[in-house]
Amino acid sequence: MAAPLTMLLVVAVTIRAVLFRSSLADIISERVEVVSPLNTWKRGRLVECLALLDLGVSSYAGDVSSVLFQTPLIIYFFHFVIDYIEIVFMVADALTAVALYIAVKEYNKIVVIHDKLCHGRISTLLDINGLRALCDRSLLLCECFSLCLFPSLSMPDLTPNIGLFWYFFAEMFEHFRLFFICVFQINVFFYTIPLSIKLKEHPVFLIFMQIAIISIFKFYPTVGDIALYMAFLPAWNHLYRFLRNIFLVLVVLLACSALFPVLWHLWIYAGSANFYYSITLLFNVAQILGVSDYFYVYLQREHHLTHGQYLRRKDGSEATLVLK
Repeated sequence: MAAPLTMLLVVAVTIRAVLFRSSLADIISERVEVVSPLNTWKRGRLVECLALLDLGVSSYAGDVSSVLFQTPLIIYFFHFVIDYIEIVFMVADALTAVALYIAVKEYNKIVVIHDKLCHGRISTLLDINGLRALCDRSLLLCECFSLCLFPSLSMPDLTPNIGLFWYFFAEMFEHFRLFFICVFQINVFFYTIPLSIKLKEHPVFLIFMQIAIISIFKFYPTVGDIALYMAFLPAWNHLYRFLRNIFLVLVVLLACSALFPVLWHLWIYAGSANFYYSITLLFNVAQILGVSDYFYVYLQREHHLTHGQYLRRKDGSEATLVLK
């Protein structure tokens, strides 16, 4: 392992340990941008489930199951590691960082080989079987991430968050609820088939697109979901100079991040209008714009690598595209 990565892990674990013991932990645990029913002890009713498990009572036997957000596997896992929960979280973060580092490093090697192969600069035969095995593992990883990030199906908790749907469902008539839940859930999978067809030869980028779409369109998103797909961005650092809207996206994301607590305070404590939902809309539009920009630039680069940057006639002379 590289020395800079080791030093970074030490610093990150130290900061995480200090935050666990500081007063900031209580403040952060109450922020709707950070916590959701899927990842918090209180709103996810995980504490109640663990207490019932100690008493030998099933958490899914009574009325609590209707607003329960945790699976039985998660409940039993946390029941086993509850006394070492801080260490478990820090180890999980460290392992995730190391896995991302190794994955991006290996992927960049494949990108270099792929670029040389497209330009015709090498005559050696590429290890097709190894590449296909990597693609298969990548697709399997994509499915695992999709299952782990899959949102709650019924959305019983309408507490405000940085997502798109909580305000819509809060204002909606109850007899339309089931219909729109189905429509919104289908929206998560709607892009899977066309993306899988278009990116069938680029499974790693397909993983990035799928995680980004799920993070944006899930019912209970947090900044942790956004950080997950943004952690893949260094794998495409060769695309940065081709992005068209990167400055706008960065400015909007930073501005929205700063305005989230301000508008929350004005709405909840000062009694002003609900501009918090407006800033969440802008925040998600910026994410969609950024992901779309990466998708367009990635496909454009692959096209140029395969067919050349300039149009050619059949005789090899340069052609010009004229729109009429």
